[in-house]
Amino acid sequence: MLPFVLAVVGGTYFALRYEFILENYIFDINTSTLTIKKRGIWVNEVAEISIGEISKVELKTIPTENDNLYEVRLLMNEGDHLSLGKIANQKEQQKMADLICGYIEKRSH
Repeated sequence: MLPFVLAVVGGTYFALRYEFILENYIFDINTSTLTIKKRGIWVNEVAEISIGEISKVELKTIPTENDNLYEVRLLMNEGDHLSLGKIANQKEQQKMADLICGYIEKRSH
């Protein structure tokens, strides 16, 4: 099975500039790893974790003043979590959470 990639674009506000960061999440069932790549003007990071460290995938609703944001979170075995971004489109976030759940479940077969 081929790995799949999720790309998340986020913005972080720093003083007088707005920096866009592209985040790629590569789930590779063959190596049982999740590779996280963050790229931006001042950011170039790569991290790798074992898919086995992920205990659960959840979709969290975050209320805001005008609307809700929806965050896909990977809950880790040690109790930490990894956010895969927050957007207002619940349907898209649910699709991403379901896709990750299905992909992670295949590692046990």
